[in-house]
Amino acid sequence: MSYSNNVTPGNPPLVWSRIKDAFDQINENFTIIGAQSARQIERRIAHIECGTVESNPVRIVTTENHEYIDGQSVFVFETGVSQLDNNEYYVRISSPTEVLLYTDQLLTTAVDGTSFDAYSSGGGKIQGFSQFATIDFEQLTSNVSPNTHSEFNLGSAATAWQRLYISESDDTDANVNNGVWLGTAQIKGKSGGIIDLPSGSTVGGSLIINPTETFFKSVQVDNGNQVVADDFVDTLNLISGNAISMSVDSGAESITITNTGVLSNIAGSGINVSSATGNITISNTGVLGISNSTTVPAIASGRTVGAGIISDSSTGTLTLTNTGVIQVDAGTGITVFTDTATGIATVTNSSPAGNAFRFVDVFGQTSVEADSVAGRLELVEGSAIQIVTDAGNDKITINFTGVTDITGSVFADDSTKMVDAVENEMYASGGFFGNLTGNVTGNVTGNVTGDLVGNTTGYHTGDVKGSVFGDDSTKLVDAVEGEIYGDFYGT
Repeated sequence: MSYSNNVTPGNPPLVWSRIKDAFDQINENFTIIGAQSARQIERRIAHIECGTVESNPVRIVTTENHEYIDGQSVFVFETGVSQLDNNEYYVRISSPTEVLLYTDQLLTTAVDGTSFDAYSSGGGKIQGFSQFATIDFEQLTSNVSPNTHSEFNLGSAATAWQRLYISESDDTDANVNNGVWLGTAQIKGKSGGIIDLPSGSTVGGSLIINPTETFFKSVQVDNGNQVVADDFVDTLNLISGNAISMSVDSGAESITITNTGVLSNIAGSGINVSSATGNITISNTGVLGISNSTTVPAIASGRTVGAGIISDSSTGTLTLTNTGVIQVDAGTGITVFTDTATGIATVTNSSPAGNAFRFVDVFGQTSVEADSVAGRLELVEGSAIQIVTDAGNDKITINFTGVTDITGSVFADDSTKMVDAVENEMYASGGFFGNLTGNVTGNVTGNVTGDLVGNTTGYHTGDVKGSVFGDDSTKLVDAVEGEIYGDFYGT
């Protein structure tokens, strides 16, 4: 909207209503001029993405770098898009020459241009408002920034602000940057009156708390009682007790705990205790040792001394008991194996538990004889013979696989000869069934049911049912319709 340059209060005699209209027009002109003066950074538009499925939010491309910032207010005009012209928006920066339009300064509500008029060609302007254009220090509805970096002060040592209130910071996008920024360091105010300082903050050059180090806040004694620090600089005090002394080495940062003597030790049966010098001396007043005056031959053969012996001294009296057999000798049908390391003897019956076959006759040939009481008979598979063992059920199954060469004639169950090995002929009085692959030389007497693929030489004596086709698949005889086709030659 442009301001009016033709303000007239009317011709004499003047009417107050016309004078009032004139002053209202003048005030409106000042408002328009002020608003236009607040605008800056005017850029020509090269393209507007609107009226398409990709225009949410609307994207404006400028002919040169726009120099706008996120959240800056802009004015769009002369684009030819009725929904955009003469309206104010806020921009999010997409590139040095591209901005996206929003309806709020926090950039949470995008301008959806999918139903707008299509942008026809280059043209139109976008003009950014000065960041000071809408400053109202009583309402303060916009951001306030100095126009020169690191030059102006907010208050002074002589004239300080009384209070400064900053919004809390939290994890939402709108509030994540709230707080006080000292350079690149952000001091965050949290709910509950908590201040969150940046990691690595120091006091006088020293870390307030080093988050990479750990320490104990409490010390637990005997898995129960605890000594808990009352404050951050609390001290844990270790106190010497009876028969315990402690020495501290500050340079080595160590504490040495020393037992200064035994307070009490009570003697028992066969035991004498002496602690007169501060050292404990425990003496056995009973049996000092047991020795064998007779050499045991088994020991020399490798058996451990004391094997087969158990001792009991729970009553103060030492009792020795033989817990095993000293020696086992082999006899008839019995074998003995003794483990020299453990002293364990294994007795094995080397004879059969009952009646057993010593000889096995095979078709009247030489008998197979067991070599010993532990001899083993082995069955070996031959041609077309398969042997399956079932150890759990003590079974041996001998199967004929049928996969082998056969020399000789073959007869059917009714003794009819099927294969004559002497004359080298095959007979099938009952007929052939199934597929026959290969050449047949000789006469075939009987019906052939099925397809015959291949050439035949000789006479066909009998009926032939079915259609006949030429080599080029042309039908010569139609067995369904009973018709013959083609040219006929001869009688």
